[in-house]
This record gives sequence, structure tokens and C-alpha cells, in this order.
Amino acid sequence: TLRLPTRPLHNGVVIGLILIVISQTISVLFSTSPFLSIFGSYERIQGAISFLHYGIFFAAVAILAGGIIDRKRILISIAAVGTVTAVVGLLQSVGINVLFAQFDLSAFLNRISSTLGHPNIFAGFLVMTIGATLGIKPKKNIHFIMLGLAIALQIAALYLTLSRAAALGLAATLFLFSFFTLQGVRSLRSLTLPNKQPSGPPGGKIKYAVSILLVLLVAASYVFLLPGRVSLEGENLRSITSRYDIWNTAISAIKDSPIAGWGQETFMLVS
Repeated sequence: TLRLPTRPLHNGVVIGLILIVISQTISVLFSTSPFLSIFGSYERIQGAISFLHYGIFFAAVAILAGGIIDRKRILISIAAVGTVTAVVGLLQSVGINVLFAQFDLSAFLNRISSTLGHPNIFAGFLVMTIGATLGIKPKKNIHFIMLGLAIALQIAALYLTLSRAAALGLAATLFLFSFFTLQGVRSLRSLTLPNKQPSGPPGGKIKYAVSILLVLLVAASYVFLLPGRVSLEGENLRSITSRYDIWNTAISAIKDSPIAGWGQETFMLVS
């Protein structure tokens, strides 16, 4: 059965979606390049049509995921998509391009992007799919093996994106997953309802220790496996200093048009 909110305007999620639609409409109407603001660029894929897809997907999940079985199927679907895109990215890293379009690794400093056009977009996508994959609770040994392989492939692809922000996202994902798992929390709702107390092992120092250990493991792997991405020299230094120029330009653009803005995906046109 479909589960629609009885009082939509009293639902925080519905209100949030309405505000997103309003902001997207204003962004397109006042954009210096409506075409880019609607369809987005290939590298970023952040046009209004992408947000429309996000909204449709979110609405479908919210309406159809009425039971535990439905939610598990959705998690499995997300994990499967994440694993497939991870495999495509891993093949890119060894020179095998399964896409029809030509892809040049050297254009992004030998960082993979799979089917998402840009390594950072791909890395952010993987952080989300890894979180969904961790949410699956397998019951059979073969399922444990398949789940472990899916997580390993996704994490391996994430590292090959060389995204520092995604590494922080992965660390936060692992911290929250281990913390809530060791706490015995089955859902975020049980943290807010007085009659829904967490079930499972009592809280203690061990859950903090394991959570922090996983975070440190991610940080250490970046320091030792990918030292070139955490040094303050060469290309990394140029990347850091360029961000200051981008932020200054963004502040100036906001001052010039603080209400309507300039439209999504138009930063290169107004900078």
C-alpha cells in the first residue's frame, strides 16, 4: 500500500522538497545560461534535471518503502548500482574503458570517475552507496561474502578517485555505522522516542574505541597509501590555493546578486 502523508504541509520533508523546487525554479529563471542550469555540465551533473531525478527517486522510496522487506530491497538495489559503477571505475584504472565515450585519465591526474564524469562526483556517490551497503543485514554465509566483496570494491574505487573530501565522508560513515551498531540502535527514530530505547549491548567505552579506530584506519590509509594527496606541495598546493580564488569569486558573485543568484552550473561564466 502507498503511504502518503495525511497533512503534507505539516511534514518537514515535504516542506523541504517544496523549498528545493522553488529555489531550482528561481535559479533557472534568473540564470545567465538556462540551458546549463537545466541540464548541467557533463563534469558536474548538477542541473535542475538532476535534482528532479533525485526528487522522483526520493518520493518513490518514501512512498514504496512501507515495510522492512521493501527497505532491504532498496538498499540492495543501491548497493548493486554502487558495485557496478565501482567495477567500471576499477577497469578504467587499468586502461579498460567499457563506456562508449572516450575517457582520458590524465585529464584528472589519473583519477577515475566511472560513469559520473568527474572523480569528486563519483567519490561522493560511492560514499552514499557504501553507507547503504553497510545497512544490509545478510543472513547466510554466501550473502556475507557477497556483501564484503561489494564493500571492498566500492572502497577500492573510492580510494582511486583520490578524493580527500570523500575520505572524510567515508570516515564519518564508518564512525556512525560502528557507533550505532555497537550501541544497538536499530533506527534513528529510536534515538528520539522515549518508548523506543536502543536495544542491544549497553553503551560503553568500547563503542567509541572501535568507531575512532575505524576513522583512524581510513586516515592512516590515506597518509600511507596515498601520500601525494595529503602533502602541501606541487599539485596539491596549487589545488588548495586555487580554492581561495574560487571562494573570493563566489563571495563577489553573491554580493552582486544575493537573491536570484546567477543560476546553477554558471560559475565559470560569471567568474
